[in-house]
Amino acid sequence: MFTYFLRCGAGRLRSLSYGQRNAAKVAPVPTGTAVAIPTKEDFRARIHTVVKTFTPGTPVSSLAELVGREASLRELLNIVASPGEHAFVASARGTGKTSLVSCFLDCASRAAPQITCVRTNCENSSFKAIWSKVLRRILARLGMASTQFDKVDISDLDVEFELVSVKTPLLIVFDDFDEILNHTELAQFATLMKVVSDNAMDISFIMVGSPGAAMHFKRTYILIQRHLRIITLNRLQPVKAQKILVSRWRRCGLEIMDDAISLAVELGGVDEFAIEDRLGIPRRNQA
Repeated sequence: MFTYFLRCGAGRLRSLSYGQRNAAKVAPVPTGTAVAIPTKEDFRARIHTVVKTFTPGTPVSSLAELVGREASLRELLNIVASPGEHAFVASARGTGKTSLVSCFLDCASRAAPQITCVRTNCENSSFKAIWSKVLRRILARLGMASTQFDKVDISDLDVEFELVSVKTPLLIVFDDFDEILNHTELAQFATLMKVVSDNAMDISFIMVGSPGAAMHFKRTYILIQRHLRIITLNRLQPVKAQKILVSRWRRCGLEIMDDAISLAVELGGVDEFAIEDRLGIPRRNQA
């Protein structure tokens, strides 16, 4: 998003005097006041600040950077704090699922250090392979040797037994859960979730994926319907998106003009190819 915005709207930005970099509010420069001309080093520093401030390829992990998701964060907290309940954070790509979960894990690890938080990716992995990674990471977090699974045939791995053996509260996040397409693998996850919930084990699962995958998982496996709650993230409202843009540009010592704000907010709600068409940019893979 930031790359496209720079390509179309860089000419609409006006640089503030260099001493105003971190001003919360932009005060007009009095008439007759001399403004220092930025040097080449100043421009390099400004560009570095912009690149560090706008990070569309990296999720945020600090509550201070998470804007407009307060209600979803509270809902996720309520689910995890409820025995026998688990969460599925669902939304389209690029709408903040990973950032929401990252901030939640950061808060959980600081507020409740007795909880062991583990996160894993489900892409191109089977049920047993995913749990082999999870169990290794749990043991590593607890300061125990994770090599005990080196000689274990994954197909013989008793996940339920291993989880019962861990004498600590667990919070386990499964990123890209929508990458699991095999019915048998999904059924194993559903069965394990049911066992964990019915036996009041101090374990919470957070799945992360698409809305379609969330609904399919919950509707297909009836045994988990009262244990799994779906949190759907919608795109940020234009007012909140505008607030983020303005505050971050000013943090960089720049002011964004109204027409540039409108364009950036508009482009933030459509897909990549639609953005290129809107800006008249030739598609990169077109012959």
